[in-house]
Amino acid sequence: EVVVAPVDTTAVLPVPSLDPYALAALAVERRSDVEAQRLQTDAAESAIRAARSGRYPSVSVGLSAGSSYASDAGGLVTQLFDTRPSAGLSLGLTIPILDRRQTRSAVERAQISLDNQRLTLEATEQQAGFEAEQTALNVRSTEARLDAAEAQLAAASEALDAGPERYRVGAGTFAELADAQSLAVDAQGQVAQARYQTLIDRVALGYAVGDLLPALDALR
Repeated sequence: EVVVAPVDTTAVLPVPSLDPYALAALAVERRSDVEAQRLQTDAAESAIRAARSGRYPSVSVGLSAGSSYASDAGGLVTQLFDTRPSAGLSLGLTIPILDRRQTRSAVERAQISLDNQRLTLEATEQQAGFEAEQTALNVRSTEARLDAAEAQLAAASEALDAGPERYRVGAGTFAELADAQSLAVDAQGQVAQARYQTLIDRVALGYAVGDLLPALDALR
């Protein structure tokens, strides 16, 4: 007799439900590739702010300190710290008037880069959502096949249990008994295959929504 070890496939990815739309939103929130692209977009927004700052006046402040020494003017320490120290403070104001369109060109380049990053972010979010939806549907399908295989196994096991008695009382033939045994073994194989396919699809769903590590830990 073939014994199929039970596998708790739901422990691999304990999501609240297999609603494709909810998992798509979860993927957009958790996926590392989406987060990386989101950071790229934030950096592009910072770059455009930096480029626009070239249109505004800038203020610079400088501070200097020093001393001098003359061999005929007393001791070294006295000259450096008491009689010859010097200090200076400078303040500068720069007003951009004519910069040969450098600031405008920099802003335009930064805006193009920002637009591209936003388009890439939107595409990445859509791809993540699509993968999560598709994988959730795959899990639903494999779990439905698992339910059907387990029902078929239950029916085949019941027929197999009744087969010897039917054969003993002459209500069944040896060929029918052999067929029942063959169907039971085949049903057990189908259940095993469906269980582990569901396990694989659950791991794939963990990857799709950005929870791969918990899914892998459940397999250990």
